[in-house]
Amino acid sequence: MSSTLRQRLTRQLNLLKQKLTAIKDVSSARLINLTSPDASTRLQTLTEIQKDAKEATNVIAKLRTIKSQWLLLIASNRLNRMREGGENNGRLHAEDGHLRRNHRTRRESHRSTR
Repeated sequence: MSSTLRQRLTRQLNLLKQKLTAIKDVSSARLINLTSPDASTRLQTLTEIQKDAKEATNVIAKLRTIKSQWLLLIASNRLNRMREGGENNGRLHAEDGHLRRNHRTRRESHRSTR
């Protein structure tokens, strides 16, 4: 199940990234219209950019939701591994993108050799 959830979250994430990039590109193109001598054109452009900003805010909120779902998925996977005895001494697995918890930093290793 976590595999299908991971695929769905990845697909949603990629679509939202594309949408955010498209909004940025359109808004950037609209900035040219702000130099127009016609006040109504400038006002219309500002209104459109404001709508783009609202849409971008909604996309960012959805990205945050996906981030929290990813974190829940990772925590759930860790919990399942712990239940199955898959984690030793509190070590984290590399597939989650983390170092092991008991990995010593360079400074700690240096201090212990003195």
